[in-house]
Amino acid sequence: FNPHRSQMAKLAITSAENTLYDQLLASASEDPAVVKSGGLKCQRDSTLKEFTSKIAAVASTDAKTFLVLEDTIFFPTGGGQPYDTGKLVWGTDDSCSCSVLGATNWKGINILALESPPPGLEVGTEVTQHLDWSRRWYHTQSHTSQHILSACALLHDIDTHSWDLNESGVSVDFKGANIEKFLSEIEEASNAIVSKNLKVEASWLDVESEEFKSTVRSRLLPAGLTGPIRVVDIPTVDKSTCCGTHLTYTQQAGLIKILSTTKAGKGILRINFGSGDFLRRQLEDYCLHVNKLGVLTKDKNLEKQMAKIEAVYEEKEKLKKGVKNLWSELAVLKSEKLSKAALESYDVNKGLSACDLGPENDADRDVCKEIATSYLQGLNSKPGVCLILAGSDPMTIYIQESEGLGVVDNQGKEVVKVLGGKGGGKKG
Repeated sequence: FNPHRSQMAKLAITSAENTLYDQLLASASEDPAVVKSGGLKCQRDSTLKEFTSKIAAVASTDAKTFLVLEDTIFFPTGGGQPYDTGKLVWGTDDSCSCSVLGATNWKGINILALESPPPGLEVGTEVTQHLDWSRRWYHTQSHTSQHILSACALLHDIDTHSWDLNESGVSVDFKGANIEKFLSEIEEASNAIVSKNLKVEASWLDVESEEFKSTVRSRLLPAGLTGPIRVVDIPTVDKSTCCGTHLTYTQQAGLIKILSTTKAGKGILRINFGSGDFLRRQLEDYCLHVNKLGVLTKDKNLEKQMAKIEAVYEEKEKLKKGVKNLWSELAVLKSEKLSKAALESYDVNKGLSACDLGPENDADRDVCKEIATSYLQGLNSKPGVCLILAGSDPMTIYIQESEGLGVVDNQGKEVVKVLGGKGGGKKG
C-alpha cells in the first residue's frame, strides 16, 4: 500500500555489506526454520514487545554485525513504515546484550544490523528480542491512522499518492480535486471510525482468489506475484494489502488531527497529521510554549500574546530601519571627510593611500554603495580611483571605480571566482 517518499527510513548499505547480505541470504534460504518477510512474528502479532528466537545466520564487518533470526518481532522498512530498533539479550542470566540498529528486508529475508556485540553470537544461539516500544507504537498508531484517513479521503474521490513517516512527524499526499474543501469532513469521518473501536485484523489471501480481487484495495504489487499476500482489514472502512504493523482496535489511535497542509505538486496536497501519543506530545509542547509566552508577555490569553509579539516585531523592524538610516548618514559624512583628506594628500605619481572607515559595523550592500558614491564624488576631479570596501559578516566585497578605469569589467569576475562568491559587477 502506498509508496514511502523518504529514503531516510532505509538503512544505508555499503557495497561490502551488500556482499554480506547476499551471503546471509544464501545461508538463511537453506534453513526451513527461517520465516520470510510477509509472515514475520511482528506481522502476525504487532503487540509483542519481547520474543525469543534462534540465530540462523550471522556475519560481521569491523563496525557492525548482521544476522538473520529464525523469526523476529523487528519490523524491516516497508510499506511506508520505518524499521524497528531495540536490543538483543542472550547468555547465562541474560548477561550479554547489544543494540539493534535496524532491520532490512533483503530479497525476502529480514536482516538485523547490530552494533559490534560481545562474543557469543553464533548460529544456533538463542536470543531474546526487546523492541524500542515507544518507536514501534508511534509507527503503529501513525500507520493505522494513515489507512483510516486515506479510506475516508477516497470517499471524496481523493487518492493517496504517497505517505511519509519519520521521527519529526507523519504526512500523506492526497491527489484529487478540491481537496481543501473536504479536509474537515475527512478528519471528522476518521475520528468517527476511531471512536467505533473497530477491530483491525491481518490475514493472508491468494492474489488470484475471488475474495482478493473483489474486496481488496492494492497498489504496486510485483508483476507475477503468486500465493498468499498480507491484507489489513478495518471492517466497513478499508481492506488493503499492507506489510506494516497495525493497532488491534481503531480506538487505540486516540485522536486523528490534521495539523497543516502544503502544496506538493500539481493536484497534490500534503497533509501533515498526528495521532495518539505523537499528538499528545505535540499538545504538551504547544502548552509549554504558550506558558512561556505567557510569562514573557505577562498575558495568558493566546490571542493577546500574539498581538503583543506582532507589535514587538513591528517595532523591531522600525528600529532596524532607523539604525540603517543613521548608519547611512554617518557613512556619507565620514566618506566626505576622508575624500577631503585624500585630496589634500593626493600625489599624481603615487595616487591615493588606503584609508580605514572604522570599526562601526560591517556595511551592507546599500550602505557600501552610499559610501563609495559619496567618496568618489569628492574625488571627481581625479582619474583612476578605485574604492574597495569589505565586510566580514557575511563576507562582502564592494568595488566602485571612477569612469573608464575598467577594474570591475576586467578583474571583477576573476575576483568572484577566487573568493567562491557570486556577482559579476554592475555599472553605475
